[in-house]
Amino acid sequence: IMLPMVTFVDEVEKYKAIIREEQAALGIKEASVGIMVEVPSAAVMANIFAGYVDFMSLGTNDLTQYVLAIDRGNTALSAKADPLNPAVLKMIYITAEAGKAAGIPVGVCGALASDVQAVGILLGLGVRELSVPGGLIAEIKYLIRDLDINVCRDIALRALNMQSAQQVRAMLKEKFNF
Repeated sequence: IMLPMVTFVDEVEKYKAIIREEQAALGIKEASVGIMVEVPSAAVMANIFAGYVDFMSLGTNDLTQYVLAIDRGNTALSAKADPLNPAVLKMIYITAEAGKAAGIPVGVCGALASDVQAVGILLGLGVRELSVPGGLIAEIKYLIRDLDINVCRDIALRALNMQSAQQVRAMLKEKFNF
C-alpha cells in the first residue's frame, strides 16, 4: 500500500494504524506500506521516513513541480519544469541514499522513469526500481543492460553540481549518445 502526498511522519503512523486495524478485522496478513515522495519535505526527511515504511517511490512529476515552484499546467512556465534540474536530482539522491541506508527499496514513477535519457542518471543516484508504461518495459530493460553502474554513478554525482537541467541533458547526450 502506497501513501501519497505524505508530508509528516505522524501521517504515516496514523495511516499505518488504520491499515493494521483493517487487516486485523479482515483477517488479512500484513501488507507492505510505503510512501510516495512527492513533496520536498518528504525527500529532505527521507532518512526519518525510511524508519517507518517498507519502501519509497519518488513521484517525480509532483516533486519537480514543488521543488522548482513551477506549475506544470502553466504553459508559459512548464518547459522549465525539467526533472533533470540538479535541485530535483538532489532530492532523488537524498531519498535513494536514505533508502539504501535503511535497506528499503526506492523507486521512481512519473515521466522521468520513462525518460530514456534519464535512466542512467537515476541508476547512478541509487534508484533500483522504475515504474514505466508497459510499452516501454522492453526498451528500458534493454537500455539498463548496456549501462555500467560505475559510469552512471560518476555522471550522476557530476550532475548534482551542475547549474541547470540543460547542462545535465547535454552531459547525458555526450556520455550516453541519446
